[in-house]
Amino acid sequence: MSKPADLVQGTLDLLLLKIVALEPLHA
Repeated sequence: MSKPADLVQGTLDLLLLKIVALEPLHA
């Protein structure tokens, strides 16, 4: 059973990956 917090963490990770992939601000 996954907690809501885990789901939010996973979503945040995916969003971060997407943002970094689209616009790599970390040069």
